[in-house]
Amino acid sequence: MECIALKAAMVLPSLILQKPSRQSKTKDHILCIQRRLQLWGNGEVDKLIAEVRAIQSHLPPISHYNNQTKASQEFEDLLN
Repeated sequence: MECIALKAAMVLPSLILQKPSRQSKTKDHILCIQRRLQLWGNGEVDKLIAEVRAIQSHLPPISHYNNQTKASQEFEDLLN
């Protein structure tokens, strides 16, 4: 159980602090954090994971290639 507890503790901030939607307001964030902490305290990690997966399924995919290319171009511009 120790290895599971350590992994859960490492993932907790990401689970708790994830924005509910792109247009959500600070008030919405506070309510979500309170509700998620309550779920965590009750041991309902499966509900937290399901919520996070639902949120992430609505996000556009991240292109690592584009991020690296953009960073290298910006660095090259700084050198010139």
